[in-house]
Amino acid sequence: MKNINESSTNIFTTMAKNLYISGIRIYKEQGELEVLAAIMLDSDRTELYLSHVKDYLAKRFDEHMEEMGKRERLIYVDMDKVMHEMRYVHTQALLFSMS
Repeated sequence: MKNINESSTNIFTTMAKNLYISGIRIYKEQGELEVLAAIMLDSDRTELYLSHVKDYLAKRFDEHMEEMGKRERLIYVDMDKVMHEMRYVHTQALLFSMS
């Protein structure tokens, strides 16, 4: 059971990180620099964006699992760990953009 929890969390975390990065790139490419700056520098906006990414992905995952007739859905994913990892990626992105 521990392996299922860890594996599910790792997979979901990887997907969330990729979605986070893709969203940031889209804002940058579309010239939405004020929005991007707010996400990167305002801690409230950062948390809101990270939560939005996590919730969006969870909803899509949940819908997909329901379509496939599976009921377990997100019970194996440690969302606290997902958010922790996303905050780490955000910090790395912030530090990288400053260098």
